[in-house]
Amino acid sequence: MAPKVTGSSPVGHPTPPHETAVRSIRSYPRFTGVIDDAIEGRILIGFHFRSADVQGAWLGKKAAQWVDKHYFGPVD
Repeated sequence: MAPKVTGSSPVGHPTPPHETAVRSIRSYPRFTGVIDDAIEGRILIGFHFRSADVQGAWLGKKAAQWVDKHYFGPVD
């Protein structure tokens, strides 16, 4: 309920009224397109610097690769 009352999300970032929100549908042939859009959006809205998001995406990819290699195995 906080966004409706205060105009901000629970963590304090401004939330536009739904009437002014831009609605669009995006399609991506690969998931990396989603990551690139998320990075760009976070920079444009002022949440992060590009280097922090690019490094975070790289770290997330490496963590997922490690999990894929070490955690998942054949099912008996």
